[in-house]
Amino acid sequence: MTIEYYPDSEPDRRAHIKMQIEVAALYIDRKEAKGNERKDIEKRINKKKKKKDAVGHVAQDIERTINKEVEMWNWEWPKARNYIDLHWATLNGALDLVARRVAGSRAKKWYLETGVGNHSVGHFPVIKEALLARYGEDIQVHDLDKGILVLKAEREEAEHRRRSVRSRKRSTRRLQPSTWPGQRPKTTLICTGPQCKEPSI
Repeated sequence: MTIEYYPDSEPDRRAHIKMQIEVAALYIDRKEAKGNERKDIEKRINKKKKKKDAVGHVAQDIERTINKEVEMWNWEWPKARNYIDLHWATLNGALDLVARRVAGSRAKKWYLETGVGNHSVGHFPVIKEALLARYGEDIQVHDLDKGILVLKAEREEAEHRRRSVRSRKRSTRRLQPSTWPGQRPKTTLICTGPQCKEPSI
């Protein structure tokens, strides 16, 4: 499996460095926000307030911004066709980005750059392992680069199409007039799918 990368350019490198700096600052802000929110919660508990407060709004907003930056980077500066660089994304953001991009595409193969966990806590590749667990036998580690996963989207795309067709098919009920006065009307089910059954009356 070879990946045909787009040519590297100076504007590409500069944009990547700029994105990394902005996202690194956001990660620092998120860490501080989580710490401040914990301190606020501890103060509220110590004061024995009974009111329940929403937790983590600031940190969640920062995470959304981080994931939006990573997504925009992938749209504006793709490394190759059907290629997603998930570096700097949060776990949930990476899983969401992959699911949306794969579902909205007709590509049969996707290359997902997750890295091998060198910059993760404990050097554990969290995003890589989560993607391997989620997509099972449809995803595998690239032969030449252990930090890239290859997702075969045929089965995922077929399942997505099946779900969308199922949701579009709607069964409707039509009442037929009774032939005798006082007789209960017959109900017939009009449905085109194999899951339709005759109603029991």
